[in-house]
Amino acid sequence: MMTRSRPPGPRQWRLAAGCAGLLLGSWLVLGAVPTPAAAGSMELPASSPLALATQSGAEADGSIEAPLASATGAYTALSPQRLLDTRTTGQTLPAAGSLNLTVTGGSVPSAAIAVALNVTVTDTTASSYLSVYPAGETQPLLSNLNWVAGETVPNLVIVPIGSGGQVTFYNYQGRADVVVDLEGYFAPEATGSTAGSYVP
Repeated sequence: MMTRSRPPGPRQWRLAAGCAGLLLGSWLVLGAVPTPAAAGSMELPASSPLALATQSGAEADGSIEAPLASATGAYTALSPQRLLDTRTTGQTLPAAGSLNLTVTGGSVPSAAIAVALNVTVTDTTASSYLSVYPAGETQPLLSNLNWVAGETVPNLVIVPIGSGGQVTFYNYQGRADVVVDLEGYFAPEATGSTAGSYVP
């Protein structure tokens, strides 16, 4: 039987063109990056952070590589719980607006290291994107949701928990309402247990 040896150094995932990996801590969060040539896709100004992000680090074949650090955590699935609906809280995100949301407490223990969220944008007024990332960290140059004006778009996002047990939502341009449902969380495994572990 033939075996392939892996060269030394950090493991890498190669992502197909049109996708990008958001490396946050030791978690890789996948998010689609709009491809200007694709039919029906939105086109962002060349100066936008997302447009610049798709250019840096891109290889000749259009893929983007992100090194992965090793980490494990047991996933606990929950019955979906509504954490945020800016249509009812009056917190609609303006252009370049951000919002912090506390995700720990209640069903998510303080020891949790990441959460799985179903994030939906609606009432959108311009082509834009949403970035979801740990509170207190630098805003990433990649997206988790992309849309054109008038669209309602959902996506499942796995994001590390930041300072104060919070995650941050950032809207690039126009106005957008954000609806967030908690689906589950990742937390350190019990000693000696690997049940339900996630290994990037």
